[in-house]
Amino acid sequence: MVVHLDALPDLAGAQPNPSREVVAREEATSAADAALSSSLPSRSHSMHLDPYWTALVAQQELNTHEREVAALHARLENADQQVRIMGQQVMAAAEARAAELVEGYKADERKRRAQFQATLDALREENRELTAKLEAAARAPVMGILRATTSPQWAPSGDAAVEARERVAGATSDLLVASATAVSPAEVTRQLQSIEAYWRDRLRTAERHWEDEMSRQTRQRREALDQVEELVRTVEQLQEEVRYTRRQAACLREENTRLCCAAKAVSADGVSTLVLPVPPVTTPSPEEVLRLRQALKEHQHKEAALLVQVESYSEEATRVRLRYEAALERAEQELAAERRRSTEMVKLYGSQLESLHHQLRHRAVT
Repeated sequence: MVVHLDALPDLAGAQPNPSREVVAREEATSAADAALSSSLPSRSHSMHLDPYWTALVAQQELNTHEREVAALHARLENADQQVRIMGQQVMAAAEARAAELVEGYKADERKRRAQFQATLDALREENRELTAKLEAAARAPVMGILRATTSPQWAPSGDAAVEARERVAGATSDLLVASATAVSPAEVTRQLQSIEAYWRDRLRTAERHWEDEMSRQTRQRREALDQVEELVRTVEQLQEEVRYTRRQAACLREENTRLCCAAKAVSADGVSTLVLPVPPVTTPSPEEVLRLRQALKEHQHKEAALLVQVESYSEEATRVRLRYEAALERAEQELAAERRRSTEMVKLYGSQLESLHHQLRHRAVT
């Protein structure tokens, strides 16, 4: 153990005796000289030290040990702090990468959904165009002439239209695949952007046409319901008029019977043998009888005409109701068929788009 002489006065300053301090300095100097000049271990010298110096050296060793332990603790804290910082950096980088991957996946998913929606809207637009053509052909009064002079592409055949759309879809997908394998990725991207813009424009047009068609159908249904309600009100009014006419006819029949009885009583010129006095009977004039008979005939004719009109209106209301029910049933059947065809076309377009995307990804990787 090497004892630093510079530290001895500070540590021995706590001793109150000055003579002992001088003696301690001399002894420390002699001990240091002996330690430097001798090759024996310092432990052999410490055996000859005073107990005070032994305690002093032990205190010095303890302080040195505490300083080393404190330095080691400081290094350990620094290392722990660096580990925490590195862990935070790694977690932040992992979260950023995960967020980037999630955003990329969401962007791809939105793109696929947009493409699918655009394709579906295009199919709906084609179906609406075909439906409009069929309705226009059904409403046309000169359907035979138009059918004879129109080209085959306007034929109102659902199967032919579906086959034509399938052929067009197949040719479009083949053309896209061939162009994708023949041109550069930049050209493919430009073509896809142009196709996307085209389908977006068709989507907007399809939405406008769909809203117009829905408004037209709603307006037609409201008009049909208004017509049916008007017919019902007319029938009820006619039935009320028939009941009123029947009441008037019954009153006129009673009046006619009374007048006939009075005329028969007046025409009998025989003298009554009754003892009781007979009250005088007012005899109506022949003109009044003729007028009442004419009014009765008019009411009978009016009643018959009203009955005929009620029957005709009832038949017309029944025909209108049956016609609208048949039209609604036919529209529901056509809508179901169009939905089935649209589903099939959507599946076809979806498979072709997936194949095209797969080929484009494979080409981009290679």
